[in-house]
Amino acid sequence: MERMSYASTKKNDSWDAQCISAILMRRSHLLPDATPQDYYWTMRHIVNRRNALVKNLGGLTRQFHEQLQVAYPSYKHFFHELTCATSLAFYEKFPSANHLKQVSEEELGAFLRVPSHNTCSTNRAIKILDLVEQEKQPTLDYQQERDCLVRSIAQ
Repeated sequence: MERMSYASTKKNDSWDAQCISAILMRRSHLLPDATPQDYYWTMRHIVNRRNALVKNLGGLTRQFHEQLQVAYPSYKHFFHELTCATSLAFYEKFPSANHLKQVSEEELGAFLRVPSHNTCSTNRAIKILDLVEQEKQPTLDYQQERDCLVRSIAQ
């Protein structure tokens, strides 16, 4: 509208820039205070933080898979998701097969019902204990340290 208010209308970038600057100078008191640097700085840091968390989560998940392959070779058959609440609670309490030696099907089933909100039954406990029994994992050197790693990642 500023450009059209003049008798001779020009149509180029420099004239448009002059019209915009004229409006800004005349009506600067009506414009809100702009702090675009704060907005972009904040958004950049939020995006960078999210990207770092995603990258770290991927690395942590890979470490978890690596540790579980040694502790429970058939761990992928235990739960549908590795990072669900039930799975994480299980691996935190039972980081290796050694911890399941004295656990009955009913005890494991009762334990699994709590983090799964009653969706895991004794059948899941039976399946886990059967798979562990078939594997017959020997006790490895530094088993306590390995268990500590699994618990730490699960937490």
